[in-house]
Amino acid sequence: DDVKAWYGFFFTSGSKDWVTWYEEAVLKSKEGIATSFFDVELWFKFFIAIAWISQLYNRLRPLRIIYSEDPWVNYFIVFSLVPPLLLSAVYRLLATMVESIIAGCAP
Repeated sequence: DDVKAWYGFFFTSGSKDWVTWYEEAVLKSKEGIATSFFDVELWFKFFIAIAWISQLYNRLRPLRIIYSEDPWVNYFIVFSLVPPLLLSAVYRLLATMVESIIAGCAP
């Protein structure tokens, strides 16, 4: 009897019963915290990135104190912070360019 009900639910009348259930139960609009999850995730990633960069800057601060007479120490500190900020953007641009070149060469 269960097999007949299962077969009827999934395969009779073009799977209309299953499609209706799927649209109502699974594809229903997100409510509550699900709608704002992206915002929470974005803020969390932003907080982690800021905490990481500030920790890196705090670890580089003694270099500025120790080598205070060297004019290049400030450049070193700035360029130490460049990789996490700028090089990721350069990588994204290069990856997009390579992908578009490869997609253009595909038959």
